[in-house]
Amino acid sequence: MAESRQEDEVPEPLKEGETLFRLQRKVEDLFFDHWKRGLVVLLGFLLLVLTVGTWKNFQRNTQRKATASIAAIDRKLPEVDQLSAIGLAPQDDLSDESRVQLLEAIAKKYEEVGASSKKAAASEAWLKAGDTWDRLGRPEDSARAYGEALAAFDMGPYGYSARNGQASAHLKQGNHEAAMTLFRAIVERYSGYRAERAQFDLSSALSAAGKGPGAIEALQTFQTRYPDSPLSIQVEEELNRLSAQAASVEAPAN
Repeated sequence: MAESRQEDEVPEPLKEGETLFRLQRKVEDLFFDHWKRGLVVLLGFLLLVLTVGTWKNFQRNTQRKATASIAAIDRKLPEVDQLSAIGLAPQDDLSDESRVQLLEAIAKKYEEVGASSKKAAASEAWLKAGDTWDRLGRPEDSARAYGEALAAFDMGPYGYSARNGQASAHLKQGNHEAAMTLFRAIVERYSGYRAERAQFDLSSALSAAGKGPGAIEALQTFQTRYPDSPLSIQVEEELNRLSAQAASVEAPAN
């Protein structure tokens, strides 16, 4: 009987082999049960990669086309009068109707590129449109174009140029509060000369709005924040002028 029981027992190697066999079948069953789902996930991932790659390629091509269009318009833009750099002449002779028509057409071309482009390319086109409208002495149009530039891409030099351009356009229209808001935004968002220039321009806007004490305070803030600025001499002169002006106004009351 003892021998019979020994014969019925399964040797250890066979038990291990059966366990491995069952594990293998289990893995095979899992694979065949889920291979379709895995294939779908894999295909979805590959489709996503392809879509993203295609979209990025489309954006790059669009950017190149916009840049090429802007460059083509740039070549048609007439040069400004050289004497305008030192204030001895306007940038353009606006009594010349043909020149005015050319500048108007160029500004509109820039706007077309800006409207059909995205991000930095759109901002660049709108900035150039704003600059061209400014040459034509049309601050309303230039302010609008700079606003579009800011909406298209509010980063780095694009955001700065759009805010600064729009602020200057508002000043030319007498919209002092709007200009001051933009100059303050530049001071908060940027550093170096950009912030220094904006702080100085803020004082000019305050002065133009008849807010002498505010203008003086802005200049004093400038001296505290930027003691080594290349604008320091100009700021000192303006501060002295405004202080003398304020003193002369107060003198009769004393």
